[in-house]
Amino acid sequence: MKFYACVPDKKGGEPLGSSGKFLFELKTIGGAIRKCLRFYRNKAFRLYTYTNFYNDNTFKLLHEKKGITFYQAYN
Repeated sequence: MKFYACVPDKKGGEPLGSSGKFLFELKTIGGAIRKCLRFYRNKAFRLYTYTNFYNDNTFKLLHEKKGITFYQAYN
C-alpha cells in the first residue's frame, strides 16, 4: 500500500514545500501508523493512503494524531 503522511501547519492545513511530509510503501496500515509514530514522535500528523498521488479523490485519511503542529515543531 502507498502512504502519505504530513505534519499540519498552524492553521491545520497542509504545509507548503516538502518539509514535514513523508511518502512510503508498506504492506499494512498498522505498520504505517507505527512508522509515523516513531518518525514524528510527539508532533501532530495525518496519515493517508492513496492510489494516484496526483488525484486528490484517491486519498483516504487513515489516522490523525493531535500534538505539536508544524509551526511549533520547526519554528
